[in-house]
Order: sequence, then structure tokens, then C-alpha cells
Amino acid sequence: QKLTQLEQKQLWKKGNVEPFYAELSLIVREYLEGRFKIPALESTTREILPLLKTAGFPDNLNGVLREILHESDMTKYAQHPPPEQFHAKALDMARQLVMATAA
Repeated sequence: QKLTQLEQKQLWKKGNVEPFYAELSLIVREYLEGRFKIPALESTTREILPLLKTAGFPDNLNGVLREILHESDMTKYAQHPPPEQFHAKALDMARQLVMATAA
């Protein structure tokens, strides 16, 4: 639901790429914390994957999660956003992750 709301805002189309990735990262981290009971909101991207390994997160989704969080970090902290065509793909990847792991 939050991903749909984020998509409807179309932030990246309004030049608000950094806020888009900040919100996307927050949504994904909140989901991971709630679903897998890990401290995703307080953890760095590097810390999250090992935490998920022991929490039952599917190995085949590690690459998807890593890409979402890495691109979000690069945008938020290094002011280096991904190509424009990646923005919608990032939303789709986040949806795929949620749908594949929903209890």
C-alpha cells in the first residue's frame, strides 16, 4: 500500500529523486523490520543482509534487496542517483520482494 502511494506521488518525475529514494528505503526497511523482526531501521545496508540470513529471508532475493538499498544509499548520501529508467524498476523490485516474502 505504501509503495502504491509512493508511486502515485511520482516524485522522480518532479525532480525529487532523493526524497523518492529516501521514502522507498524507509518503506522497505519498515517492511523488513516488521516481517523478519530485525532492526532494519537502525541498521546500515551492509548490516541488514547478514541479519536477514538468520531470519529466514530467501537467498534468491538478496540481490534485489541489495540493489534497492544500494541505489537508495547512493542517491541519499553520495548524490549519485541511478539512471531515470531505474526509478520505476526500483518500485517493481520492492513490490516483488514484498509479494515473495509476505506471510
